[in-house]
Amino acid sequence: MKICDRCGKPIMRGEGYDTIVPDSMSGARPNTYVHQWDCMRPRAVFLPRVR
Repeated sequence: MKICDRCGKPIMRGEGYDTIVPDSMSGARPNTYVHQWDCMRPRAVFLPRVR
């Protein structure tokens, strides 16, 4: 199962996705996958500082 690098949701069977091959000299970085549709990264949660 592939996971979208942008939104973190799984890419379902039959869904379109793009493969991003990193430009790495060592070849140690894995390929990343993103949805073809404009998915959004989940919102960041900020907790108030307690003193």
